[in-house]
Amino acid sequence: MRRSDAAAGGEVSVTVPVPGGDLFAAAPGGAPLAAVRFALDHGPLAPSQARRSARRALADWGVGQERGHDVLVVVSELVTNAVEHATPPVHLCLAPVGGAAAKGAVRISVTDGGAARTCGEWVAGCGVDERGRGLAIVEALASGAGRPGGGLRPYRVE
Repeated sequence: MRRSDAAAGGEVSVTVPVPGGDLFAAAPGGAPLAAVRFALDHGPLAPSQARRSARRALADWGVGQERGHDVLVVVSELVTNAVEHATPPVHLCLAPVGGAAAKGAVRISVTDGGAARTCGEWVAGCGVDERGRGLAIVEALASGAGRPGGGLRPYRVE
C-alpha cells in the first residue's frame, strides 16, 4: 500500500460493509447523515486516535462496536500505513453510504502528505514476518479499495 511518488500527497479510499441492512438511509428527521473528517497526529498514537474518532462517529450513526468492528480494523490499518510510509499531514474521513445497493457501508478515506523517503521506526525495526499484512486485511474487509491518482501498487476492488 506504499506509494512511490514522494512529491504528491496520497489518498487511499475503501468502502467497508456494515452488517445489518441500510443503516444510513437518513438521520432522524430525514436529513442525510454527514461525513466526518479528523486531523490525526503523525506518530505512533495516530491509529488509536483514529479508532476512537471512528468509534464515536459510528456510535453517532447508530452503529455499535460489534457491527462496526471491520470499519475500525480498516481505519487502523490505513492510518498505520500512512504514519509508517508517508509524511504529514494525516487525515481520516468517514462517510456513510446507504441505499438499496450499498445495504449500509462506510467509505473510509485516509490522506497524507505523500510517500516518505524512509519507512517509519516500527517498520524499520521489525522483521519481514511481522509486517506486510495490511493490504490483505483491507482487501478482505473492504468492498471497494483503491488509490485515486495511482501509486506503487494502485488497486481497486469494487
